[in-house]
Amino acid sequence: MRYQQQQQQQQQQQQQQQQQQQQQQQQQQQQQQQQQQQQQQQQQQQQQQQQQQQQQQQQQLTILNAKPN
Repeated sequence: MRYQQQQQQQQQQQQQQQQQQQQQQQQQQQQQQQQQQQQQQQQQQQQQQQQQQQQQQQQQLTILNAKPN
């Protein structure tokens, strides 16, 4: 009887270790998702800068056209 009880306790400990490993994997996945979100934000900022540059170029063109010959 004692021998069987010891085996059962060992099995329970192994199961707990497996659960801990699964939790660690979940945390890593969350970190990866956060990194992806940051990259998306950076891309949006770059797009905004490009739009501003286009507007400045258009303004310069209108000033040149407005000058009398």
